[in-house]
Amino acid sequence: MNQSEKEEFLASLRDYTPPIGFSSRAAAKITVRNLRGGAGKLEQPDREKLTELDGLLAAAILGQLVNGDEMTLGMIKPRANEGIGLPDDDDEAARAIVAAIGVDIVPLQFHALLDETQTERFYGEETIARLSRIPSEVVGESVAKRYLRFITSDPVTMMLVSRPESGAVEWLKKIVGVTRPSQARPDSIRGRYAKDSMMPNNLMHRSDTPIDAMREIEAFRSIVGELLVLGGGR
Repeated sequence: MNQSEKEEFLASLRDYTPPIGFSSRAAAKITVRNLRGGAGKLEQPDREKLTELDGLLAAAILGQLVNGDEMTLGMIKPRANEGIGLPDDDDEAARAIVAAIGVDIVPLQFHALLDETQTERFYGEETIARLSRIPSEVVGESVAKRYLRFITSDPVTMMLVSRPESGAVEWLKKIVGVTRPSQARPDSIRGRYAKDSMMPNNLMHRSDTPIDAMREIEAFRSIVGELLVLGGGR
């Protein structure tokens, strides 16, 4: 993989435009609910756009960039508009978070509404098991179940974050901040826009390692594949 190939791939990510039904978090919520309910199918141009995204996520060069720690994955969680000082409109709030990361280094975004199975696949068995072991403050509902209920409640925004000088994972960790907003750096996304009382909504997820980023990108791709099936494209 040479510099020219990297630049060409990054350009293809930046040039990607999602189907109209996934052009915003609000649109994705309606589209996915309709598809799940059997109320409609995706038009051919929209299926082609999802197929294009599937190809980008499957590209060998993406794996090389992620394994080389030049690219990682982030996800804006549901209800970004709950963030302190963020716009009341959820899509505008999500855009503000992307701006805080840096629009130029987020070459690809995609909005989706996840179900419980997709969420479990995205986070992985180890994370779900760890959440299950945390003592719950809510009688009759484990921390894991509460978290799954939150993530599936409204759309998320998947994003690829590029850091050509490498160190993408640690860089995004610093920008997002640690899990507890009260313990996060004041200039981080969680430290600036979230507070502990909002939990489990600390606004963003970021991959812990390049290996985790690859697994989560594969889960992201599987979600796109399932949308194609629902939309009549496979």
